Amino acid sequence: DGLATGTTGKNKSRVRISGAYDLGVARLSAGYSQTESTDALTTTSATAKETLLGVKVPMGAVTLGLDYAIAQTTGLQDGNGYSIGVGYDLSKRTNIGASVASYKAPAATAPENTNMFRVLVAHSF
Repeated sequence: DGLATGTTGKNKSRVRISGAYDLGVARLSAGYSQTESTDALTTTSATAKETLLGVKVPMGAVTLGLDYAIAQTTGLQDGNGYSIGVGYDLSKRTNIGASVASYKAPAATAPENTNMFRVLVAHSF
């Protein structure tokens, strides 16, 4: 990994923690990551922090989900984004899902919005 600015660097430290709790009617999840890097050439350092909160709500064969994330990097404007998705169980082992996501990555100038759409068919063996 390099610094968030795109320079080559060396990680000084990395901390990651995540967890989830099933309430029965919904599953809540949260995660946090912090990476400290040093640029090999200039010896400047940067810290990148990422936080994610999510919820999934099963309703029979249908599952609805929502995620929200925040990214902060030294010297860059903060980024953030969300994802909304729906899944449908076709059988015990096959499901189909669709999601829409929008995010702004940390950037030196005003972050640009990126939008994505995904459709997935999955089968477990």
